[in-house]
Amino acid sequence: MAFTIGHARLELRGRRLANHRRRNGFVVRSSVSKVAYLPPETPPASVPLEKHLAQCESINEIWKGVLDEFGDSIALVDPLRGHEEGISFTQFEQLYKKCASTLRKLGMSKGQCMSVFSENSLNWLVLDQGLLRNGMINSVRGSAAPALELEFIFQDSESVALAVQDVKLLKKLESVLNPAEVKFVLILQGAKSAESAFDGSVPVYSFEEFIGLGEEDENHDTTVKKSDVATILYTSGTTGKPKGVPLTHGNILHQIVNVRLGEAHPRPEGVFVSILPCWHIFERTIEYISLAYGTRMVYSSIKSFRDDLAKYQPTHLVGVPRLFESLYGAVNSKFTSGSAFKKLLVQYLVQASGSGIDEKSIDYGNTQLIRSLLGSLQNLLLRLEGMYKAEIRNQLTFLKR
Repeated sequence: MAFTIGHARLELRGRRLANHRRRNGFVVRSSVSKVAYLPPETPPASVPLEKHLAQCESINEIWKGVLDEFGDSIALVDPLRGHEEGISFTQFEQLYKKCASTLRKLGMSKGQCMSVFSENSLNWLVLDQGLLRNGMINSVRGSAAPALELEFIFQDSESVALAVQDVKLLKKLESVLNPAEVKFVLILQGAKSAESAFDGSVPVYSFEEFIGLGEEDENHDTTVKKSDVATILYTSGTTGKPKGVPLTHGNILHQIVNVRLGEAHPRPEGVFVSILPCWHIFERTIEYISLAYGTRMVYSSIKSFRDDLAKYQPTHLVGVPRLFESLYGAVNSKFTSGSAFKKLLVQYLVQASGSGIDEKSIDYGNTQLIRSLLGSLQNLLLRLEGMYKAEIRNQLTFLKR
């Protein structure tokens, strides 16, 4: 993770810095003027798990290897939707298998598509894996998209069923969708409305009802291959109608198996705070990779993101520039609105970050300057409201000795 404050850049990264002395996780480099935190060593994924992932023919097959190694570990935490304690990988498996069973009971079959219009959540992932287990397809979009855009995606993907985030979105879509084309509707969050959708012509289920209809189908034998389509992702439609991009199981499995991030790669006991939308392929791929290696995933939101960083102390994040710019703005506003002394302190740190520090001065000489700078850095980090892990402050204290 990297955060920029003024022109100073504090970078947390997982790969080892070659040819530079390591002192309890911190290295100060003169060539790039940055402080790099090397997280504690974590055991890599086991050989059997790596071998299993390489042999998977479908996305859903990854869970067998994960369950063998991490079944009782917490997989998903969704505090905004009643899962603050989280569910284990084994509980997740039970949910998506019941979901897959219900989908078949309600008349969907392999190769058919379901439109899923919702923001990211634990329930979304359960449905996603239930569909993929059956060789079914999902076409995905966020709940804030215009009704006509969602209607176009439903038609273009030839969907036969619909999942929406809540009743509010369903009511918005009732005016543009033909009920004769919808087998059933699943509401992912909250209770369903007392009023039936489409004048009662289409069955509507809450998520709890939907899961309750299913069974844990251990002997289910739908064959899903790498060449089968898993999902259809749509462009935003800013230059015309949205354009759908079908991705196969093989497309996504290639990323899960082959993407390597060195020591920053998701690992067991790690924590991934999810903030990007589930219809963002970058986010979705990293979600799969993280869970495939036993990492705990926490669902966040724009409103709770800063608090979640402090509470869950993620080992890695996936973000876009706008996300980190908003964090920078929030931190910078605290500094610029403070006392004259605090402003001078920040200005000093910004200037110091550009002047560079000779690594030798840490090891041999001029330790007073280094202690002073590290003390200032420690004060700065303490003001970032827990965005960095507690270990960082411990390492700074060590270096000041």
